[in-house]
Formats: sequence, structure tokens, C-alpha cells
Amino acid sequence: MKNLIPKIYDKLIFLFIIIFLLTATAFAEKKTTKIGVLAKRGPEHCLEKWSLTGEYLNNKIPGKRFVIVPLGFDRIFSAVEKGEVDFVLANPSIYVELENRFKVNRIATLKNNVNNGEYTKFGSVIFVKKINNEILRLKDLKKKAVLAVSEKSFGGFIMAWRELKEAGIDPFKDFASLGFAGTHDAVVYAVRDGKADAGIVRTDVLERMAHEGKIILENFKGVHEHGGDRVHLPFFHSTRSYPEWTIAKLQHTSDRLAEKVTTKLFEMPSDSPAALAARIGGWTIPLNYQAVHEALKFLKIGPYKNLGNIKALDVVKKYWVLISVDMVILILLAWFLINRIRLNKQFKKTQKELQNQIQERKSAQESVLHLNLILRAIRNVNRLIVEKKNTLDLIQSICHILVENKGFLNAWIVLVDKDKKFTMAGTGLGDSFAILKERVKRQGLAHCGRKVLDQPELQIVEDPLTQCVECPISDKYENRSAMRIRLEHGNKVYGLLTVSVPKALVNDREEQELFKELAADIGFGLHNLEIDRERKQALKELKKSEEFNESIIKSSSDCIIILDKEGCLEFMNPGGQRLMEIDNIEPYENKSWIDFWKDQDHKAALEVVSKAKKGNKGQFQGFCPTEKGVEKWWDIIVSPVMGKDGKVDRLLAVLRDISSQRTMEMQLRQAQKMEAIGNLAGGIAHDFNNVLSVMMGNAELAMMDIDQDGPASERIKEINKAGEKAVVLTRQLLAFSRKQIIQPQIQDINGLLSAIEKMLVRLIGEDINISIVPEPELWSVKVDSGQMEQVILNLAINASDAMPKGGKLTIETGNKDLDESYFHKKGIKEEKTGSYVMLAVTDNGVGMEKKVQDHIFEPFFTTKEIGKGTGLGLSTVYGIVKQNNGFVWVYSEPGQGTSFKVYFPKEMGDAVPKEDKPLPAKVHGGSETLLIVEDDSSLRKFARKSLEIYGYTILGAENGEAALKICEEQNGLISLMITDVVMPKMGGKEVVERLNVIYPHIKVIYMSGYTDNAIVHHGVLASGLNFLQKPFTPEVLARKVREVLNT
Repeated sequence: MKNLIPKIYDKLIFLFIIIFLLTATAFAEKKTTKIGVLAKRGPEHCLEKWSLTGEYLNNKIPGKRFVIVPLGFDRIFSAVEKGEVDFVLANPSIYVELENRFKVNRIATLKNNVNNGEYTKFGSVIFVKKINNEILRLKDLKKKAVLAVSEKSFGGFIMAWRELKEAGIDPFKDFASLGFAGTHDAVVYAVRDGKADAGIVRTDVLERMAHEGKIILENFKGVHEHGGDRVHLPFFHSTRSYPEWTIAKLQHTSDRLAEKVTTKLFEMPSDSPAALAARIGGWTIPLNYQAVHEALKFLKIGPYKNLGNIKALDVVKKYWVLISVDMVILILLAWFLINRIRLNKQFKKTQKELQNQIQERKSAQESVLHLNLILRAIRNVNRLIVEKKNTLDLIQSICHILVENKGFLNAWIVLVDKDKKFTMAGTGLGDSFAILKERVKRQGLAHCGRKVLDQPELQIVEDPLTQCVECPISDKYENRSAMRIRLEHGNKVYGLLTVSVPKALVNDREEQELFKELAADIGFGLHNLEIDRERKQALKELKKSEEFNESIIKSSSDCIIILDKEGCLEFMNPGGQRLMEIDNIEPYENKSWIDFWKDQDHKAALEVVSKAKKGNKGQFQGFCPTEKGVEKWWDIIVSPVMGKDGKVDRLLAVLRDISSQRTMEMQLRQAQKMEAIGNLAGGIAHDFNNVLSVMMGNAELAMMDIDQDGPASERIKEINKAGEKAVVLTRQLLAFSRKQIIQPQIQDINGLLSAIEKMLVRLIGEDINISIVPEPELWSVKVDSGQMEQVILNLAINASDAMPKGGKLTIETGNKDLDESYFHKKGIKEEKTGSYVMLAVTDNGVGMEKKVQDHIFEPFFTTKEIGKGTGLGLSTVYGIVKQNNGFVWVYSEPGQGTSFKVYFPKEMGDAVPKEDKPLPAKVHGGSETLLIVEDDSSLRKFARKSLEIYGYTILGAENGEAALKICEEQNGLISLMITDVVMPKMGGKEVVERLNVIYPHIKVIYMSGYTDNAIVHHGVLASGLNFLQKPFTPEVLARKVREVLNT
């Protein structure tokens, strides 16, 4: 009974311990699980983005409560160190440092969702405002103010730092300033608001903020200089790409809980609320973060900050106390062990020697047998390497041989390509291998598999049943161990090989060496297959490239020529023969290509050939007609073609036909010349109209004060006649420069011709026969009737001048639908296709040569004697036609005659009937107060006198500011303001706009001598405005004033 009580007591204690552990485990399972998240854009944004992920895990893992803990760059390391969180979600660089310092273990990598695409990699973007043209490349950042997120932010600084350092730029020394804003949003706002020249954030931040309505994406641009095909990202980026953020478990977090979290994260749908809130496409197996290690190692930061700086002496100085204690402990342990061994040595010696002898003999026999099996397998594998040309076939056959030879119970191989795709083969694993393949396909390699790929050393698994509990094939090893090794050749890792080995042999050195040899042979075989595939692909691409190059040369629209070193022609492509209009190239072969060119071009050709012979490229532009005599201009580039010895073997000449380009350049220069003359003519006409208003107006005022029958009256009338001629000349200048104010209406050109037919007969004379041929159903056009009459009269008079001895003048109209072929055939540039009304004026006079035709529309150009013409007739016609969106085509032959064809766009609607103007009524005056705003003092004085005669009270202002001051002083007593449109500093329209704020009911008359965009658009007066055309007489001015005052 006494012996029984201690046993019961021991069992009760054991049972109590078991119950306590189970209770403690259950209690621990129910406690809150904290997921620390790097708050790159602030705590609020972090919670908004990730809280639903916590809710998702709460729903998917019963009995657990997950909360999100936002951690800034300054808190995340202390939180992990103190165990304040159970999981941590951070950027790659912070994860790598946490892994190194606190042994956290990644369990999943997020799939970022940007622009409806899922990405497991991201980068960094160095960005500026789009209007900033000073920063185009990385080197332009020197001496600039740059703002990043944090020194710990991988996307917000570290990635860009690496690119800058590789470009020879130290951000801490070469920038004018380098600041850290703490969040990505703060960086973007600072650049937007001009507080920094450039900013650094992770990719997709700009796109997300634009999507959230916080910024306008088009206002920014990225500095993109990483080059090559290293990065394919659908958003602004400036660096190579790195693996996305990863979630990792801390050491104190149980593997069981981590597995549950991992499984549920992998199952998260991309359209779930949690994924949508986090803007991710879900989660995937953890990626390889070696690229992050390389970046941190390159920058010597994080876990690599002391890389290459640690010395043995420094370690001794720093830890001498610990080292001393360890040495004492080691000495004591050694002393203890020696004594223990000495005490037990004699006792066990005999027994151990006997057991060793038996075991050694047995192991030696097994080892020899197994080594022979492996050697046979190696021979067979080497045979397969020579025979097999397909990768999957090779690795499947290798696994089969390794098992068939009885060397191993089972064997399996996993290959990983550059796209992280897996190819697997195995033997001796039964149905469990299919489960393993599916898991690898879905989740990637397990941690142990990734460890094999990361390390070159042989990996030993003593007991797969206990060490690989969750592996679906762990039971297939039975009572054996496993050896695993990566398959590689050179610096290329292809995958891994795993085999089952008797436990007694797994640590045998010869066994391991033969296994390494086997792996090396397989790696060599995989390398040979890869080389063979690359060679076949290269040959295929080479053939394709040669065919492509040949097709380019044959189909090129440029002239491609091969010359020998002396400049003689060896080859010309078919496209070049077509350009040169050469039907048979043989007569030109082996002849000097330099002799194709004449005069200065011959010298230039000689120089570029000489340059190319010395290994340099040369270029010139020259003239060379085709074999059939078509004149052409060419842009020529001559380059050296190097031989295998690195010396010039031949010369390559590429000729491009630039005839059209030169024609267009000449047309552009002509258009610019015409525009400049037009602006000059318009300006002269504007100032001249002011002078004419004063001159003719004062002449009319003078007539009121003198005897109408006296001699002075006749002189004043002559002054008026001269003024009227000047008015006509001024209008021609305005018409040519397209600054004439017009009143376009829908017109019937046939009707206008009929109305002025008698006038034409009187102007042209009896010795010229006029024939008018109207189109019966002529379309309407929208033109100013006065301008249309001016076009007809000018063309008719010009035709009559070309027939000094008489002849025939034909005026005809017609409807024309014009397409691109018409414009191309006539050589008319930049006109619109469509429906047009044609007016043709044709004579059988002296005609014109080509060089004369090139200048006929230029102002002041004339072929008449001095004093016989102004040179404005045809330029006026050209200006009117262009102002009305039409165009002119001329055809002439010396001695045969000339035909002018004018085209106006068709206009829908009925023509406005021509009405007879009523006789002007008597002008009435008034007593109202008027304000005249005119910068020309003479014109202002004349207008004042003219209106004072009719009883008005007149105030004058020399500019807009004076006018506004006078209006304020008069306090609403001014009934009408007459203002010039074009004045220095403040134009008439601006004066009226400012005045309307104070006196909205004041009436206004605008006056001007030519069009101005302030009140006239494309020559047409804006509706609802009262306008007086300069020059004007006192009566016209008074009539317009009374008309406006009475409305």
C-alpha cells in the first residue's frame, strides 16, 4: 500500500500538468492576435485599408480575434522586438531586417491590384511636376530639393537610392536638400505645392491618389532611366522591380496559427470586401526576397550596415568579458568530460569494441552494396543525359532509374524556371506525389524546399515522419532518412533532387559524395539541354533575322546602296531603283557613285565617302534627277561597314527622297513672307485710316465755312477726291491682309454677275468680247457682296490688261465636288475636300511664265510699267478669297492666255435678294453729352468739332483710363461713348467692360479702321455692336450717333 501511494501521487501530478497545459493552450488560443502593419500613408489610411482584412480573418478562423495595429517607420522595430504584435505586414526592406534581427518568418506575399491588374512586384518612382523641364534624367536631380518618405521606406526611398548610387549620385551630398515627410501622401502634396523639386514614393501611389481624387495625375511625370527590359509595370516607375510586401509571423506565434492565417489569406477572393478595401488581388506564396538582400547589401544598410567593417580585434574588445567566461566554462566542461570519460572508459571499453566490430562489418557490407547501386545509377543517369533531349522525359527517367536500381526507395525532382513555374517528376511515391504536385503548383515550395534552393550544401532530413509532418509524402520514406540537394551548373540553379536513404547511411561521407556527384551530373545534363534549346532558338532567330533584314532592304522605300571602298556601286535595293526610275541597274554597277552628283554635290559626295573610308559616318543633302529626268532632292547618309577584322570593308549609302519636304519648306517660307507683309499692310492701313478721317472730315467741315462757288471750294473738292482714292487703296490693303470688316450673307454669284455686267462692259472696253456662262442651278455661297464684286472686277480688269490688242474674256460659274485627287493633281496644298462654287475668269491674252506665276499674289508685285498699276489687284483677290475660306487656282501659258479659278465653299440656304438703298434722310442733332475716346489727338479734335456742329456737348479722353475717370466725374450724365477699338494699354472693349460695371445702361459706338479680335472675329463684326468704319465724314458720324441714341 505504501508503494502504491507515491505512484498514484505521481500520476495525479502528471494529470494535473496535462490539464493545466491544455487549459493554458485553450486560453492562449482565445487571446487577441495583433497584426502590425507599416502605416506608409498614416494610421488613418492604414486602418481604412487593412481593418477589413482583420474582420475577414475573424470570420474565417473561429475563436480568434484579429486586430490591425498601425506602425510608423519609427515604431515597427520596437513593436516586433517587444512582442507587441503576433504578425507583421511590412515592405521588403523592413521585412529583411526584421528577419535578420528577430527571426520573423514570411508566410505570404500580397498581390497588389492596380488598374485591374494583379502584381506581386513593385518599384519606386522619382517624380516631378509635368511643367518642370529642368529635371529629365537622374543627373538633373543634383542641386535640387528632393523629398522622400523615410530612410526606412523601401519604395519611398531605398529603391531610388540604389538607382541613384549606381548612377554616381549620393542623395545625402549631391542634393540641395534631402527631406523625409513620413508618409507618401505628404511627399506628393509637397511636390504638387512646389515645396520640393522632386519626390520619391513607391509605384502606384500617384495612381491611387489620382483615383481617390486627391491629385491630377496628368500634372506629374516620372524620371525613367533604369533602361532595358528589366521592368514591366503599368504605372510611373524609375527603378527595377522588387517583391511586394510580405506578412510574417513572429517567433512567439505558433506554427499552427500561422498555417491557419496563411491558408485563409491564400483563399481570399479578389472581389472580397477585404481585398477591395486593401486594393489587392489577394495573397500568394512568399516570393524570393534575394533581390532585396542585394539592394540592402549594395547600400550597406539594415542587416548589412556593418558589412566588411567587422574585425576580430573589435569583437574581442567589445565582448572580452563574455569570451573570457565562455573560455572558463569550456575549460571546466573539458575537465569534467575528460574525467567522466576516464571513469567510464574502462567500464564500456570491452562491450563497445565488440558492438563496434559487429556493426562496422554489417554497415560496411550495406554501404558497399548501396554505393555500388548508386554508382550503377550514376552510369545509367549519364547515359540518359546523352540520350534524352526533353527535360521532363530526362528527369522522369532519372527518378525511375534511381529507384529501379534499388539504390533509393523513392526519388523526386522539382525544376523551377525563371518565371517561377514548376516542373516535377517522381518515382516510388504513389498517389501522394499527385497531392504534392498540386500543393507546389498552388502554394509553391514549402520552407524546406526553398531552403534547399537557397543553399548549395547538401541537406539531411534524419526523420521525415517527425520533421516533415505536414508533407503529403512524409510517410513514403517509411523508416528512412532523406537527402536533398539543389541541381545547379555554374551559377545557374535549376531545381532540387530528393531521395530516401537508409538511416544508417545518410551521414556516410562516401554516400554523400556520390550523391553530390549524381546531382552535379544531373545539373550538367540540364545545362546541356538548356544550351541545346538556346542554340536551336538562336539559329531560328538568326534565320528569322536574316530573312527580316533581307525583306527590310527589299521593301524599304529608301534607296539603299552598297559601295566598295572606292565609292563604286555594288548593289542598289529594288526600292531605290524605283525611286531613281532605273529599269536596268547593270550599266551602273561598278561605276563611281560619286559621279552621280554634280558641282557642289559632287564635292560633298567625295567628302562623305572619304569620311566613311576612315570609319566615320557622313551626311549631306544634294540634287540628282532620276534616270527619266524627274528632278529630286535627296538626304544622303554614308556609313562604314566593318569586316571581321574590324576594318572598313564596304560603304553603306542610304538616300531618302526629300523633294516634297523641300517644297513644303519653300511654301512655308512663302506663307510666312505673305503673313509678314500682310501684317505690315494692315498696320499701315489702320494708321492711314485715322489720317484719312481727319483729312477728309476737315475738308468737309471747311466746305461748310466757305463760298461753294469760290476757287477754294474746287481745291477742297480735289482734296476729297484724292482722299476717296486713298480710301480705295486702303481697302485694298485691308482686303489683302484679311483685316477688312465684312458683312457676309448667303449670295447668288450669278445674280451678282448680272448686276455688274454693264459696269464690266464700260470698264473693259469694246475691243474685248465678254462672255458670261452661268451654271443654271448654281449653289449659294456666304460672302460679302462688296468683296465678291471686288474679286470679279479685279480679275476682269487684270484679264483686260493682258489683252492690249483685244480678245475674248469668259466668266463662268459652276458647282464642283472636289476630292483629294483633285488637290493632288493641281498641286494645291492644305485645302479641304467638299462641295464648292467655282468662279472662272479666262482670257486669251499674253499669258504668264512660271516664274511670274510664282509671285502674282504678292502685294505690290506687277509686270506693268511704273505708274500703270499698284500691284494690289490680285493680292486683294487672294486676301478676300482666303478670308472667306476659299482658294484660287491659276493656269497660264505664254502666248495662250490665263485662267483664274476661284472656289468658295457651298452654303445651304437661299440667297439674300439685293435691295436698292434708300436715299439718306436729313441728319438731326441733339443736346446730349457724348464722350469720345481716341488716342489720336487730331482725330479726336475732328470728331469733337463735327458733333458740336450738331448741338452735342462733347467730352474727350486720350486713353481708357482717362475715359473711366471722366465717366466717374460725370456720374451718369454721359448718354453715349464713342471709342476707338485699338488703343495702347487699354483697348475700347476693355474700357466698355469696366464701364458697364458702374453704368450698365450707357450706349457705345465702336470705331476702327481694320479688324481686331476684340470685337471682330475672322473679319465679321460681333452681333449686337454699334460700329463705325474709319474713315468717316462729319455727316456719317452724326447720322450714326443719332441712330444709336434713338434706339
